Amino acid sequence: MNCDITREQIVAYLYDEDIRPEARERLKDHIETCPSCSQTLEELGSTSRILNAWGDEQPDLNLVFVQERQTLWQNLLPTRYPKTWATAGVAIAAILIFTFLNIEFAIRDGAFHTSISLRSSDSPERVTIADTTEVPSLDAPITLGEFIIHQQNLIDYTHRLVQTSQNQQRNEVNNTFIRLVGELETQRQQDLLHIDRGLQILYNTQETRYDHILRQIAPVYDKAVEINSVPVDNGPYRTIPTRRKTP
Repeated sequence: MNCDITREQIVAYLYDEDIRPEARERLKDHIETCPSCSQTLEELGSTSRILNAWGDEQPDLNLVFVQERQTLWQNLLPTRYPKTWATAGVAIAAILIFTFLNIEFAIRDGAFHTSISLRSSDSPERVTIADTTEVPSLDAPITLGEFIIHQQNLIDYTHRLVQTSQNQQRNEVNNTFIRLVGELETQRQQDLLHIDRGLQILYNTQETRYDHILRQIAPVYDKAVEINSVPVDNGPYRTIPTRRKTP
């Protein structure tokens, strides 16, 4: 989105009934004038309609919907105090802590360590605190807003998987078609080469046969011409007299 409204705020506007009326009214006025936020609200609404269309199923995990967890800061300071006073109090407390304490940070053996000691010229007592990241348990309760966000992330991830699978299948079909066209073209070239060789062999065979026949006919033709030739002086020929019949 191109504005300052986050997706989580729109999710809270759509699903959280405990949102303050003035905050809901401000979000409503903004969404009516912001096309990007309106589109996001429409997408979340379509997701809600899809979820409502599903039948109720018993989940495999023992999910418990509870109130949204309050932070330590929210428990210590009532909501009637302005945030500016709260920020100032935090800053003053941090200054006092760093004034009287000697805090050191270090990374050893791949773990984050914090060393805290009092600022004293005598032998200070140091306390080493290792930063351990708590892994949320599957049995930990989640709020409705967190469940909706996880569900939306799952739907988006499923859509991406489907799109990736479709693109992969499309690429495989295109590659198969290109390979088939290449094989057909190669086969066509080979067939044309075989036909050309066959025609060349046939032409050479017929030419050789014609030459052989002509070589056999040539002596006979020459002898026939020699026999049928008439000498100039008619020497080889004689006139045989015949008797006339008397009446």
